Amino acid sequence: MIHKTRRGDSVRSKSEVIIANLLYDAGIDYAYELSFVGNDGKKRYPDFTIEDSESGQLILWEHLGMLKDPVYRERWNNKLIWYRGQGVSPREEGVGSRGTLIITRDDERGGINSALI
Repeated sequence: MIHKTRRGDSVRSKSEVIIANLLYDAGIDYAYELSFVGNDGKKRYPDFTIEDSESGQLILWEHLGMLKDPVYRERWNNKLIWYRGQGVSPREEGVGSRGTLIITRDDERGGINSALI
């Protein structure tokens, strides 16, 4: 983890720096790679975890930066299946019983559009 955010966190990618800085600038408190334990006892480490105190909602955020890599893409597909099985639904599917998953992606050239984030 060689990239630094404005808040001083060390993160894995430049895209994660952008997301972390946007959250920080918006005053949204987040945790980076906080352990999430599923109902099955297995752990995953989403890129960002946000606990919305107003709604009581847990928001997990995964940024996908290497979907061109078949191994990475397969790992991600398995992780998404796991999240759904643990009651965490992608935002487009509505709120899951344990939380909502925000998924962002680098574009096909490996770029990121912070305005869309």
